[in-house]
Amino acid sequence: MNHKALLFGTLLLGSLLLTTTQSAPTCGILHNNGVRILPSSKIRFEHQAGCFAREYGVIRDYRNKHGSDKPLTEGKPAQLVGLGLSGGGIKSSAFQLGLLSGLHKAINSANRPLLSEVDYIASVSGGSWANGAYMANAAQQTKMFECLGNLAASVSNSEENCGKFASFMPTHQDDIKGSGAWQKQIVGDFLNGDDVALRGIRGQLDTAASRPFPIFVATHSNTIIGKKDPDNFVFEFTPYSIGSNADCNTLETPCGFFRRYLRPLHWNNSPEQGFNIYLPDADALTINVDKYGIYEPATELMLSHAMWASGALVAKTFSLHLHINKEKQKIEGVRGKYVLSDGGKADNVGLVPLVERGADLIILSQIAGDAKGSFGDIQRASQQVQRLFGSNVEVEPLIQPHRQRDDAASSLLTRSCIQSSDGKKSSIWLIKPTQNNMADFFSYMKTSKYSILLDYLQQHEMDGSQPMRFPQNDTIEFSYPQELMYSYFALGEYIGSQQLAEALRQWLSGTNNC
Repeated sequence: MNHKALLFGTLLLGSLLLTTTQSAPTCGILHNNGVRILPSSKIRFEHQAGCFAREYGVIRDYRNKHGSDKPLTEGKPAQLVGLGLSGGGIKSSAFQLGLLSGLHKAINSANRPLLSEVDYIASVSGGSWANGAYMANAAQQTKMFECLGNLAASVSNSEENCGKFASFMPTHQDDIKGSGAWQKQIVGDFLNGDDVALRGIRGQLDTAASRPFPIFVATHSNTIIGKKDPDNFVFEFTPYSIGSNADCNTLETPCGFFRRYLRPLHWNNSPEQGFNIYLPDADALTINVDKYGIYEPATELMLSHAMWASGALVAKTFSLHLHINKEKQKIEGVRGKYVLSDGGKADNVGLVPLVERGADLIILSQIAGDAKGSFGDIQRASQQVQRLFGSNVEVEPLIQPHRQRDDAASSLLTRSCIQSSDGKKSSIWLIKPTQNNMADFFSYMKTSKYSILLDYLQQHEMDGSQPMRFPQNDTIEFSYPQELMYSYFALGEYIGSQQLAEALRQWLSGTNNC
């Protein structure tokens, strides 16, 4: 071999090695049994193609099997769409089920439900109850949504024809009588008494079942009991993994007295870093779940655990405790126990996991009570994103139109863009029903099957004897009129099938994006 050939071969080999190194980035420190320690909160955000390869593979397989308006590409799927379902109690679960129903009724260019174009659903609290009910019944989604719509159209309609789906819009949420009541309600109402293992959902996703990829958002190590704070840490459940992209030492944030108070003092020397456990490789691990004051250990992670952790209202009252060990020994880099509380304490709109996965379109469906128009949930979520990933989330363009109090016909859907530190732009949309943007919805109701609900709203929510409340009723009420729950479903279905559907079709065609 001459010198020129040797030099060319050396340069080619070096180039291949460099390419390989860059295309297969590290996703943290890999331990046995699928445990990865994340020393930086930016690792997965900066190396999405490698870190989320398995999730992307599920999404890609689904597109290949069912057809999509989006192009088929290797690596990270093109035109990745994420939908965030906010917290807001059972009124949120009714609204978000309506939104999913509307997207299911609308169709794409292949005459398939437009909901099939949503790749991720990241949900919090009441949104997670809707997400879980949908995930457990997605094989029957047409029947489920038809049933819920017919039920909402007439409060006198018999529930017998609805079967198990009738329980998906409950009027009562348990008060503070013990943490076990919440799991019973989740299983009884939203799963109709038939809990599902997370790995069961995984098996259905592996066969490209007709559903987006679910992410259930919780909070770990809440700073102060019950406090919403952008310094809290997001914890997520998916059918494939559990974990958090950050902890105290990851972000050089002092744990402080209250975080210490939430766990035994001997945990003070724990590494307190982010971690991820890939569940299919975690058979050798013991992951037990129990509730504060009620020890009911479970070694199988269930859908109800993910839904409950996402909506556990207050740390140490409704919190879910996750114990992780191997042969009764602590795993290096992972705490022995994580105290999980309501995902809304860190990110009540599901923004963080969708930005981390690089969604090109993020749709935030925000229905939690916000009578004063402070938009605190949106602000906190954007602060979390900037703290974790350094991305610039432009929330003011989303918020400003809703603050124009004199514009009664302002849109239920506002749009903006986000730009990450590397210059990548993505579309971000906000669905935010307020008292000032109901005009189009009320006009729709007059000629729809939901007209009976408009009569109810005019008599009970807007009769002039009290301030108009719908759609900004308080979130933490223990019971609501059935007609009100149906009204939230109808509102969500209207937005999904009308305003959001049209905007999404335009975005998929490339005429309505950044």
